[in-house]
Amino acid sequence: MEKHNEAEYKELLFLNRRLLIHTEMVNTLKDNVKALKCCEKLIKIELVSLKKSKTPVSDEELSALIWRYTDFKNIVKRMRKTNDASVYGKAAADLDCIIEKTAKEISDLEENLMFRPDENEDGAEGIADAKEFVSQLAAAAKEVAEKVTDGAKKVGSAVGSQVEKLKKMLAGDENCE
Repeated sequence: MEKHNEAEYKELLFLNRRLLIHTEMVNTLKDNVKALKCCEKLIKIELVSLKKSKTPVSDEELSALIWRYTDFKNIVKRMRKTNDASVYGKAAADLDCIIEKTAKEISDLEENLMFRPDENEDGAEGIADAKEFVSQLAAAAKEVAEKVTDGAKKVGSAVGSQVEKLKKMLAGDENCE
């Protein structure tokens, strides 16, 4: 993937998430022919709006997304129109591939957007922030562990004293308190 600015990453992320939502919806409704017909119409509308959109995304990236939507539309059409189990199975497998590819694309975009250093910096500030966050997290975890340990000791001593009282009571000792 070539170098993009933050606006392109965000727009690509939005468009890919939208595609993933549609693919997951079709995956859920793949056994309902009427629902698939509605989904196919929705996909056609999305495809037209993508082709006419003026997003801050490179033509190459937008073209790849349009191709995925076109493939997706054809898969839904095959699933809706076929009565052959092998054709349906192939279409379902192709749908799974689109879902996986889109999820990977989203993951890559999120990673690039989240961990991308600014062009003017060497990334040292981000690394320092991450180290500070990790040290704060470790300190908080240590504090929680100490509190849990103290609580466990208190519960253990309270249970121990009650066990001793029960032993004395069972032994028939009158002065159990």
